[in-house]
Amino acid sequence: MAGSTGCPDSDVLESVLGGPAFELASHQAWRDGGWHCRYEPAARHPLGFRLDVFARAKDATMGKPGVASGYGALPEFGQAAAFHTSCPDDPGTGRLSAHFARGGGQANTQEIVFESAGDLVNDCSRQLSLMKALVKVFHEHQIDPPIAG
Repeated sequence: MAGSTGCPDSDVLESVLGGPAFELASHQAWRDGGWHCRYEPAARHPLGFRLDVFARAKDATMGKPGVASGYGALPEFGQAAAFHTSCPDDPGTGRLSAHFARGGGQANTQEIVFESAGDLVNDCSRQLSLMKALVKVFHEHQIDPPIAG
């Protein structure tokens, strides 16, 4: 459930990222009636240092259209859902991202960008399992921008 900021409460991240806890650092309107939520850890975190989540307006899409397949495909989160890093061909980037649908949809309308750190940067299998878990969190706990008043 989204808090009054339109962003899911940061406690939904604890089961995936562990401690120290990530907290909502900022939130704001984003392109085409969408919304952006930024989460950062309260203290140095062994997995990463920033998590950005973007949601387009419910009738807009993002990412590549069509059907995703191969290493990064996440079909359980929409037919075009996929996660992206330099793995497995060239590990070493700290930037992990995923495009996926809102719950009940097929078109990609949400994006996660996780800036990873430490051992996770070179561990392709952990990157995949972490991104699947983060996508699941935001697939189930969708961004719900507040209504302007």
